[in-house]
Amino acid sequence: TLDRPKPLVCVNGKPIIGYILDKLCKIEHDKIIIIVGYKKEKLIEYINKNYCNLNITFVIQKIQLGLSDAISYAKEYTQSETLVVLSDVIVPDYKFNRDENMVFIGHTDYPQNYGVVKISNGYISNIEEKPINPKSNNVLVGVYFFKNGIKDTFDIVLQKTKFKSYFIEWNDYGTCELFNK
Repeated sequence: TLDRPKPLVCVNGKPIIGYILDKLCKIEHDKIIIIVGYKKEKLIEYINKNYCNLNITFVIQKIQLGLSDAISYAKEYTQSETLVVLSDVIVPDYKFNRDENMVFIGHTDYPQNYGVVKISNGYISNIEEKPINPKSNNVLVGVYFFKNGIKDTFDIVLQKTKFKSYFIEWNDYGTCELFNK
């Protein structure tokens, strides 16, 4: 990522953002908001060239201060149904129940690198961020659906909202040290 933003890292010859946008094209949506920061010109150029048919708005995050901060820049767009997809995660699809708040969950051998979740009766009962001694191998994969939007900071919404867990197969391409183990 020295010469490109993470979403433009190629997997099997295609940028990660291409996989994400191809899947988003297949679900009902009004608008796609992409929060950009590091090397944003390259990302915007790629998307405008390859996905000009989509209704995309770019929102600039001036200083990268984490996920909650990034989403706060797009606050005006997150007041109704909102699907949040991190740009370094490829999942099989975005087919899920839109009648409930959903959190996509995956299994990993390295849970200490993620938000580890405890699940009770199919719902998330606790999230522990990057624990030293994880109690589970079930982790947040970076895809969240909010049926009524995000009206508070992302961190507070995650803590206060009841989420149905949705297990998927996934690939995280944002943590390269995992590939060296």
